[in-house]
Amino acid sequence: DPQRGVRHIVVQKVAAQGPDGEPLVVGVYHDVTDLRSAAARFEAAIETTPLVAIVGVSRDGAVTLWNRAATELFGRSAADVLGQPAGDFLVVQSGEGGFADLCRGVVEKGEATTTGEFLVSVPGGRTVWVLGAIFPVTRGGTVTELFAMGVDVTDRRKALQDLAVSEARFRSLTELSSDWFWEQDAEYRFTAMSLGVAKGRYTSAATLGKTRWELPIDASEAQWIAHKADLEARRPFRDFQYRIRDLEGRWRWYSVSGEPLFDDGGEFIGYRGVGQDITDRRDAEEEVRRHRDHLAELVQEKTADLLLAKESAEAANQAKSEFLANMTHEVRTPMHAILSFARLGRDKVASLPTERMANYLQKIIEGGQRLLALIDDLLDLSRLEAGKMPIELHQTDVAAICRQVMDEMASLSDAKALLASTI
Repeated sequence: DPQRGVRHIVVQKVAAQGPDGEPLVVGVYHDVTDLRSAAARFEAAIETTPLVAIVGVSRDGAVTLWNRAATELFGRSAADVLGQPAGDFLVVQSGEGGFADLCRGVVEKGEATTTGEFLVSVPGGRTVWVLGAIFPVTRGGTVTELFAMGVDVTDRRKALQDLAVSEARFRSLTELSSDWFWEQDAEYRFTAMSLGVAKGRYTSAATLGKTRWELPIDASEAQWIAHKADLEARRPFRDFQYRIRDLEGRWRWYSVSGEPLFDDGGEFIGYRGVGQDITDRRDAEEEVRRHRDHLAELVQEKTADLLLAKESAEAANQAKSEFLANMTHEVRTPMHAILSFARLGRDKVASLPTERMANYLQKIIEGGQRLLALIDDLLDLSRLEAGKMPIELHQTDVAAICRQVMDEMASLSDAKALLASTI
């Protein structure tokens, strides 16, 4: 074509008859240039794609196509495998049959295999997991060729295995832990609850689909206001403590903590967190609080007793001081009388008549007896404090006591020329 360049034409010839019955040959021309160009691009894409390994296999099992991705996946070049039996180097270790068996099945049934994962041996003693399938190419109802397509999923399978191990470990830890884990949606309804909640005498089934405030929880209005404010502000919360009736109707104490969840676009999608049964801890704290309060009461009582004892001791000490002061005075009085009469007798012994001297000596004796009586009183006081003093009541002549006091003071009054009245 002078304008479009070289074109590819497909010519078909059909036998026919002319108007008079003469034999004719009718030719039909098809321009397949674009189709050939598209096919060439498709074949180039198949050959150079680094993502999907494509292997062409003839009906008898020989390799007819081996693209670059197949070379990278299976470790063999196209020059090494083209024309060779595919089953000799595509060794499938998983499943009931090998690669050759799979190909024969596709040829016999004329249907593609189910997409699955196959463990395939590669040079160097390694194995790779391939996600793929085998497709038939048919012409006139007959399978003329096969195409096997596969993708290396070894890393993905390892990641899935590692994830399964991690999930199993996490599940085991959650079951062994005294805590449990929970998740809520954007409306704060529980969507997941680990089995650990059974340690708190509850079940996950009793919580799913409900908000926390729809559960039989006993918390103050102030607690709910603060908690809901944290949720609406999408803030994390820590150690939210409340009472809840367990499945047997008994009160238990829980402590929960949570953090908000957001998707990749920053949209709020819920909360997740942990919970713990703290009933034993709360009971222990309450017991400690009771002991502390009781101890405080005992301390107050003992303090009051000590204050009372201190006041009593101070009063007793004051009384003792007053008693000693009075006793000192009482002792000095007869002592002065004794000394005074003794001095008078000494100074006037030469001039005093016998009767007067006898009177002085009698006063000295009486003063001594008075002093002795005071000493006996002190001893009686000691016996009284020891609880060994018998009390005897009797009548006393007050006038005689007064005369005795006046007689004891006579020497002092004589020395100072004082007059005394006679009782």
